[in-house]
Amino acid sequence: MAESDKLRIWLTRSEPGASRQSRELRAAGYDVWLAPVLEVEPTAPRAPASAADIVVFLSEHAVLFTGDLTFCEHAQVFALGRRTQEVLAERGIHSTAPEDATSEGLLALREFADVAGQRVVLVAGEGGREHLLQALRAGGAMVTRRACYRRFAADDVQVDVAAIDAILAASGDGATLVARVWFPAGGRADIPLLVPSQRVVEIAGDAGFTRVVLCSGADSAAWLEALANLCKTS
Repeated sequence: MAESDKLRIWLTRSEPGASRQSRELRAAGYDVWLAPVLEVEPTAPRAPASAADIVVFLSEHAVLFTGDLTFCEHAQVFALGRRTQEVLAERGIHSTAPEDATSEGLLALREFADVAGQRVVLVAGEGGREHLLQALRAGGAMVTRRACYRRFAADDVQVDVAAIDAILAASGDGATLVARVWFPAGGRADIPLLVPSQRVVEIAGDAGFTRVVLCSGADSAAWLEALANLCKTS
């Protein structure tokens, strides 16, 4: 795997980010097999019952599946990930994004040093991010989760394990579902599996992967940096 144009990647994340990232990775010279293990559909969340002091969008999907954004008007808005921040900007919402696009990176921002009494809305999918939720509540924040979409396993994903050199998994759920496809197909445990956070590293390890690569996020820039390093060391 000395050259990027010979590195064959399985991109497993859900749409709409999957197609965009596939184009960006191919433009960088990688051979990309796009086969999401997760699909996403919107739900019908209730609007926040009261004004928020802080609103956190935890993914691109959280922005895309949120209709009326007026509840953000008088709040500090934060985005987890550069793409989430870009999509908010496209809708006219200024936001702050931590360099470290993880729950820990968000909590390390100075704005979250003292959240006692703050009304915080987490805009996300159903489930997940329990660490962030509990950390904010432990700090005295009044936290509401606004779940505007749900994830579910994609049907009938099949993989040619001999044709894959590395796998990209953008979430803990994604890593778990990759394992359910990869190992029954005869995939080896030491395939490089690229993931965006320490939490997902641990989930991937529990799922049976032994060569898990921690990236600086789940955006294309983070994947490309990690893939370039992988090419140099393989």
